[in-house]
Amino acid sequence: LDRPAGQAWVRTFSIGDVIGTLGSRMTDADTSGRFFGKSGTLTGVIATSGVLYHAHDGHRYAISALMNDVVDDTFARSLQDDIVAAVGRDRRGLGARPRRPELRALTSLGDGRLEATWDDQGDADDWDLWFSRDGSTWDRSDARRVTGVTRHVAAGLDADATWCVRLVASNAAGWSEPSDVACARAVDRPSRILLVDGDDRWTAQWENPLGRGHDFLAPHAFALGDQAFDSVDHSLVGSGDVDLTDYDLVIWQLGEESSEDETFDDAEQDRVRDAVDAGVHLFVSGAEVGWDLDWLGSGSDQAFFGDVLGASYVADASDTFTAEPVRGGWFDGVGELSFYSPGTQEVLYADRLDAVGTGEAALRYVGGAGGTAAVVQDGATKVVVFGFPFEAIDTAAAREAVMERILDHAGL
Repeated sequence: LDRPAGQAWVRTFSIGDVIGTLGSRMTDADTSGRFFGKSGTLTGVIATSGVLYHAHDGHRYAISALMNDVVDDTFARSLQDDIVAAVGRDRRGLGARPRRPELRALTSLGDGRLEATWDDQGDADDWDLWFSRDGSTWDRSDARRVTGVTRHVAAGLDADATWCVRLVASNAAGWSEPSDVACARAVDRPSRILLVDGDDRWTAQWENPLGRGHDFLAPHAFALGDQAFDSVDHSLVGSGDVDLTDYDLVIWQLGEESSEDETFDDAEQDRVRDAVDAGVHLFVSGAEVGWDLDWLGSGSDQAFFGDVLGASYVADASDTFTAEPVRGGWFDGVGELSFYSPGTQEVLYADRLDAVGTGEAALRYVGGAGGTAAVVQDGATKVVVFGFPFEAIDTAAAREAVMERILDHAGL
């Protein structure tokens, strides 16, 4: 299940108390949103098989129950649910596992080493940093144990290579859920690009019932090719701990972040505005940015969306998962873009935008409600805004083609 094919396979499963044929089953507190499986029914035969992500010890348990000569299907399914619930109970009584840790940054030190930093939430004895070359495959043999500090400098990595890192905390009760994934390139030159993870909403979305961290920066990272880049959590930008003007291009990933968590708070807007004024190029993508800032936002939010991002909000829900380049625009020739990504985030309410000021339409939706899907400002400072998440584009080749155009226009 740790391999990409295994992860894709699990994403096709029903989820207990959440979705699919198990959506009204597994409602026990220890199984709700934690059992991923399949059910089967033949005459006189009832089956349920899947994997339980244990709430108390952090392990995975494969469970399969098959009953023959069944005369009451509903009763048989309830017995199978009881079996799963029995496995899911806190039988060891070891206490609470650590909360999911917050990985704050992964940055290149410019000499081939990477530095990871995170927060100590007070409930972990130690942490394991897991390293991946593809952002999907995580091998325990590549993990590094860290105790007593919230910083690790990783040396001995493959030179001039892109690495993804996630963090897992542990204590006597077991392992936490993994953190968000951060990415950086281990290079001997300064990083010119900053990836900003602005998506806090994901841990509470229905597609993510385990409340796990996400790997949405990885598609951005691998679309950058051999460019040198760092990645940080958005909180470090708002606090001023990260200076955007240290970079040539800032890529701000927002997923489906919306009004409840804020796409850009006031401090972040100030930092971004100052960076753009200083000549830093900007690429923002997300499905609810216009909804949050322009439709529901304050006067200052609306001014930021229009003056800095060069866009206005037209309507919610494009009612399509496809966009195409505007003829003669930035992305002319990259082909049709699909952002249908079931199993991860399902982008149901992509923003329909309009260009204002010096902004120009660059992508438009195909089918559905139509309208503009992306706006660019092609002045001395380049600003690009997508009405849907870049990471939802469903092929690596398409993501690379889009990113190549952005890098070319930004002179990178």
